[in-house]
Amino acid sequence: MPMLTLKHRLLLLIFSVTLGVLLLAGFMSNLSLLNYHRYKAQQMIENSFEIVALDYIRLREELQHEARLLDDDINLEASLNLINIYEDRNNYKSILFDEEKLSIGARLLTAVQTGRSDQAYLFDQGSRLVAAASLWEKSWDRLYQSYQQGQAEIKSTATQPFSQEKSQEFQASLYLLEERLEVLRSSLSNGLYLIDESLQLLYRHSLNFEKETPDGHLIMLRHLDETVFSNLITAPLKYQLRTEGQTVISTMNRDLELERQLSLLQKEGQGSTAIYRTEQGFYGMRELFNDTLEPVTLVLKYPNDLYLESRNKTLKALMLAMLASAILALPLALWFLVRQVTQPIQGLVQGVKELREGKYQVAMNESSRDELGVLAQEFNSMAAEIRNREQRLERANRDLARLSEAMAHHFQEPSRRLVAYASYLENAFETGSQSDMSTAVGFIGQQARHLHLLVNKVQQYLAFQRESPALQPVALNMALETALQHSLLNATEVDVEIAPALPAVEADPEYLHEALVAVMNNAYTYRVEQRPLMIRITALRHADKVTLRVCDNGMGISLADREAVFELFTRLTPAVNAEAGTGMGLANVRQSFYQMQGEVHVEEGIEGGVCIAMSLKAASDFQDANAQGANAAVQ
Repeated sequence: MPMLTLKHRLLLLIFSVTLGVLLLAGFMSNLSLLNYHRYKAQQMIENSFEIVALDYIRLREELQHEARLLDDDINLEASLNLINIYEDRNNYKSILFDEEKLSIGARLLTAVQTGRSDQAYLFDQGSRLVAAASLWEKSWDRLYQSYQQGQAEIKSTATQPFSQEKSQEFQASLYLLEERLEVLRSSLSNGLYLIDESLQLLYRHSLNFEKETPDGHLIMLRHLDETVFSNLITAPLKYQLRTEGQTVISTMNRDLELERQLSLLQKEGQGSTAIYRTEQGFYGMRELFNDTLEPVTLVLKYPNDLYLESRNKTLKALMLAMLASAILALPLALWFLVRQVTQPIQGLVQGVKELREGKYQVAMNESSRDELGVLAQEFNSMAAEIRNREQRLERANRDLARLSEAMAHHFQEPSRRLVAYASYLENAFETGSQSDMSTAVGFIGQQARHLHLLVNKVQQYLAFQRESPALQPVALNMALETALQHSLLNATEVDVEIAPALPAVEADPEYLHEALVAVMNNAYTYRVEQRPLMIRITALRHADKVTLRVCDNGMGISLADREAVFELFTRLTPAVNAEAGTGMGLANVRQSFYQMQGEVHVEEGIEGGVCIAMSLKAASDFQDANAQGANAAVQ
């Protein structure tokens, strides 16, 4: 199986994360839409419940008002009193009583036409029908009850004769009302009833109810059909009215899950104000009319189609977003990866290869400010460190090679002279010449001291290669004062001026002490006899570096030879003291500063003299530096 590159893995990761985010966004959007439509359904359903309840109360009040208006009608009262007192079913005077009943029916019809009721029935003291008016029936609008030979007979004022079938249907409905009035005379309450399989609001009013025995009973009816509820319950809600376990009015499709929930609530004998959700939508149910003999449950439905439509739109938008991501985002992500990740990493890999091949001048682009930029900076620092170490190794190898070559000459010459003067001394002993013996002993001592000094310098140089310096904060003023006391300048009158309050540096106290003594001795050795020796010592801090300058007015060094003076066994000009100097002083100074991660070079001095510039890292803790300053002295 081929290995996936980092670029492909990152691209796959971005694609997976993008897909995951889109899917999560889809899930969260769907959840938000579901909660939104649930909340919207709850608000609309609760508002509709309130509207229906308020309209029901208002309708009852209007039916009551219409009944009281009829109760206050003097003519109606007189006609009803006449019927109650003088009507005899066996000896019925149709000429008299039918006319009265027709006038009563006309008054009832007027009340129905001008009010909100659509039916009105008037019964006498014996709960017998007197007259009725209706806007509900198509075959009649007024009717009254007459008698023939003691038998009740329904008569209508319709233009067409009242058919026998219609008369029987209407008579059955009257019998139902009369039976209910007789059975529930003492306990009948106003409210909703299922009459002739139609839900109707009934208001029963006793005429002249202040009397012990009312003159009669007036019943006002209002059919509650689909038109009434459609005006109250606005779209998109659907509704259903249920009573006695059956549906009376419904604009919904059948929902078995909802029916099970309704049956469960009815068995438990409790209503519910919660919002239910089925596959068809959100439902709310409530028993609105709790003053009725037969409970009526109103069920409202918020169609699920609205939620599904919003969800489908959201899914389409997400699909378009995924397509846009595939067309736009992924190529941009690929371009970003190649430019910001892959190319820098490939550059680092190439840099590592070049570094492994010994090409230490490699440098990475550090313009990026992210983790790769930090990695590039660290890589460049590592390459610079390796380059510096390689240069030190090359310099050390070169110096060692030069040392091995030069030692054959510089050690052989003092040895040869020692052998020659030893032979000269033997001859002087044989001849007994005191002068020759004194000369030979003097030369032998001089060469022995020179050889001893040379051996010490070589040992010091080799020690720099083997040992690592112990860097610590060192106060320059105290280190310079101590070095001055141990140098050749201390025994003579020299104009030495050290600037006050010099900054502290990170250095090995012993290494720094030896280097400062060597520089001061070098200034004394190569002074100009014709003028007093003058030395000025200053230090300047720049960023995290401190450059210490020891300047004199001595013989000076030409620009071309300012690097050569740091080579082993190099003496460009004769010293004032013939015995002084081994050619290794400044070489050891540079070597010690290299070990302390510093630098040394030659600059123009005072009046053509020499200025030795030595750079070291600045110390971060000046108090520690002052405390360590005294350690610069060599024990």
